[in-house]
Amino acid sequence: MTALSIYFFISASIYFVGLLAFIVGNIRKETHLVSVCDPVFVSVIVAVRDGAGSLPALLKNLSTQIYNGKLEFIIVDDESSDDTAGIIQSWVNNDSRFRYVSSLEAANQNLRLKKRTLTAGIQKASGDILLFTDADCHMGPYWIQSMACCFSQDVDYVIGYAQTHPSLRLVSRFQNLDLLMLMAGTRGITQLGSAWASTGQNQAYRKSLFNQSGGFSKISDFLQGDDSLFLQITRKFANSKVIFNSDSQSFITGRTENKWKNLLRQRIRWAGDSLIIWRFNKIFFLYILSVFITNALLLVSFTGMIPYIEVFSIILIKFCLEFTLFNIFTDQINAKRKWGDFVYWFVLQIPYIVLMGVMSFVASKFSWRGRQLS
Repeated sequence: MTALSIYFFISASIYFVGLLAFIVGNIRKETHLVSVCDPVFVSVIVAVRDGAGSLPALLKNLSTQIYNGKLEFIIVDDESSDDTAGIIQSWVNNDSRFRYVSSLEAANQNLRLKKRTLTAGIQKASGDILLFTDADCHMGPYWIQSMACCFSQDVDYVIGYAQTHPSLRLVSRFQNLDLLMLMAGTRGITQLGSAWASTGQNQAYRKSLFNQSGGFSKISDFLQGDDSLFLQITRKFANSKVIFNSDSQSFITGRTENKWKNLLRQRIRWAGDSLIIWRFNKIFFLYILSVFITNALLLVSFTGMIPYIEVFSIILIKFCLEFTLFNIFTDQINAKRKWGDFVYWFVLQIPYIVLMGVMSFVASKFSWRGRQLS
């Protein structure tokens, strides 16, 4: 066995142990889901920049939420150049639950991008529970009720499920399946008592946890970090209890990308924070590294550098484990199984992961909402 084959075997083994953990976690049923609970004061916080096109639909969704507790909707404008401020203000004038906040009101103006915007909203929030989504998301009428009811006395952080609008475009089908598999891994590891990732499109935590963890101060210099990195901070410094909400009432649907370049830019921004995970969760970082190395070696293996029997064996095991995870997770969330889309995703996944890993080193060169990230 060559040195390259040994590296291949080690990285693939770590990768597959992680997939097995996701599968085992997803077999477990939640015990925390309840439809009726004591009402808590919930502050819904939305960061928005140049969102005039998508914001009206979200604000209407929020205004029709069915919840028997106290509510406030804090919409934070991040220096928009369109009519975002006017749209928010019109809702503030007609519904006392809505509040307009500017990102310039954040106490710490050194925070980068979305973290500064969210901090401005969190500072103004009066609720015990902070619930987050994005301006281009849509949800059902019981979204708040479902997320709020997850907070028993010992729960600090709730990760919600996010999906994208269905579309026949190939890029959209890949995006939807890729996000579904990310959610499968997130639910699986969370069910095992750990927590590796979250999504800013659908998450909630106690305001006291935010303050106890020092807010975003420990990750102020990083590009993003308002979801998965912050989750790691709460785990490491506040020993937070985290759960995943699989109740379909809590699901949100986000924007579907119609162009590959837009999807790749989004995912490269996400991947940029992967390099920092090492500081907060070494096991999670080791898993991410094994995923990248395994897929990179699979990509170069077709040059003959690794015996084809080894390559075929790894691909077969990888397919079986990911297909099993796909089936178990879709069963848990009662989602339609699109096996054709899974195969399509599986084939593209190998070069896609390698590209994301390489491009994560230059994530700061990309723009976000009209801003340069560096």
